[in-house]
Amino acid sequence: EKEESLYSREFWMFIGSLVLMFSAVLITGSTSLPVFNKVISYFDPGYLGQVIKDPIPHYNKYQLWIGVFISTLSGFGVFMRYKGISWQKSQRAFFLRTVIHMALSAILTYLTSVWIELPSWQFWVLSLAGYYTVVANADYIFSIVKGNIKLASSAVAHLGFGLMVIGTLASGLNQKPISSNPFVFKGLFSDEDVKKYVQLIKGKPLFSQGYFITYKSDTLIGRERFFDIHFRQVNDSLKTLDEFSLRPNALYANDFSKVAAYNPDTKHLLHKDIFTAVMKVPPATESVEEAKKIEDSLKYTTYEFAPNKPLDDSNFVVRITGTTFKPTNAEYLKNIHDSGVGVQMSIYDKQSDTTYQVEAAIGLQGALMYTYPASIDALGLRIKVNEQSIDNFFTPEENLSYKDYILKAGQKLDILGSKVAIVGFDNKPVNERYKKEEGDIAIGAKIMIEANAKSTEVMPLYIIRKNQPMSIKEYDSNSGLHVRFSNIDPATEEFTFKIAKDVKETSAIKLDIARNVPRSDYLILMASIFPGINLFWLGSILMMAGLFMAAYHRMKSKIAES
Repeated sequence: EKEESLYSREFWMFIGSLVLMFSAVLITGSTSLPVFNKVISYFDPGYLGQVIKDPIPHYNKYQLWIGVFISTLSGFGVFMRYKGISWQKSQRAFFLRTVIHMALSAILTYLTSVWIELPSWQFWVLSLAGYYTVVANADYIFSIVKGNIKLASSAVAHLGFGLMVIGTLASGLNQKPISSNPFVFKGLFSDEDVKKYVQLIKGKPLFSQGYFITYKSDTLIGRERFFDIHFRQVNDSLKTLDEFSLRPNALYANDFSKVAAYNPDTKHLLHKDIFTAVMKVPPATESVEEAKKIEDSLKYTTYEFAPNKPLDDSNFVVRITGTTFKPTNAEYLKNIHDSGVGVQMSIYDKQSDTTYQVEAAIGLQGALMYTYPASIDALGLRIKVNEQSIDNFFTPEENLSYKDYILKAGQKLDILGSKVAIVGFDNKPVNERYKKEEGDIAIGAKIMIEANAKSTEVMPLYIIRKNQPMSIKEYDSNSGLHVRFSNIDPATEEFTFKIAKDVKETSAIKLDIARNVPRSDYLILMASIFPGINLFWLGSILMMAGLFMAAYHRMKSKIAES
């Protein structure tokens, strides 16, 4: 029927809504520029498009003052009456409260400036407005509505907004990168990135902004590669002040072809957050395609190692220290093979007087052969077992001469120079090469083999799948026996095994060595401190709490009316 009174709560709610809509239009328009550019360029291919070169100053230029206005409005608006009722009687008390609130806000702003840096007068004004909202709404909750939850919902939301403003100022203006060492990385990154990023080499601590940061290891779990980053904060005398580890990760695409996203990790403290994110990993780790390109570009040279004869290069010495039929190479262990061999080596770096212990491996899966190189990143070396060397370790399956042997439980026979006995059975066998399917009947025979004054136990499997028998063999490297569990006779309790002896004896071993291999043991890290960010989160929670409180009481009153 008439315009709302200037002193009514409705009027200022309407003005606040208009300002918030104006804020939303500015943000939506700015962030939608790429879409606008795409649409216009469709009709005008020569259109260059509009971009925001300095996004932070661009948004601050308008949003800061919108923040000041909304904060101020959220402070005094809560004391306004609907329809401006009794304004003449309450205006003196209103202005007195406002003066007191502003005075307290000014004191809190000054104290905050001791804690965080407010770089210009505009941010002082925003801090003052934010604290004014907090003080005014806290006063309203405790002195006006006296904690009445039903009446305090808007004040709780406004108080949360004020805290969020202060948290934004504290964390946004005073974000401090601790992954910054311009002296070391000048020239490696751009002038801007050198202030935010560091390159970490696995196992080597880097000092940066009062912290020793160490890239300890990485672990692949499912499609996620977790990076263990250790932080040790020290004072000027290098005494440890704090110590913790974080695990940011890289998420691979479903087909593992490339890294799809990098996920951060954060250490939460009462007065700050320490945020970490991996920004980049080596190309060979990031993408299968890049790894193939790097591998294809390497030039391998084949060297033959006789027993106790090392390779003495001008920069390093390679010595074979042993072989194993149960490789421990990390990549080998992630795969399933019928059999495999690992060649253990020590590599001595003459320049740094450092010795590295590594293992290269080969795995066999049916007729397929897989190689797992050893990399020494500090020397730029990659070493793999030459595929021809596998013949020095294993007789091909088709060349083995299997014979049938019948054993009973507890019986011990001399077979091909070894004593073989059944010591037990397992009707729920576990074998990395066996994947149980529904309807399978599987049993493992525990076979004890004594040879060369040593006893070892193997467990070949006998499986019936869809009425078809099959077996998974075991190889005992000590005796050289290949053992297959081939038949069970329940009537006589006799068990048939096919056993063959491997006639190969290891002698010379061929290794393929590539030099000048790009490093794969580093990452690019960003780590930052966000002071006071818990004020931001607390403010956000209070805003939502106020919203839900108001919605709950509104719904409750409607139910009561109906």
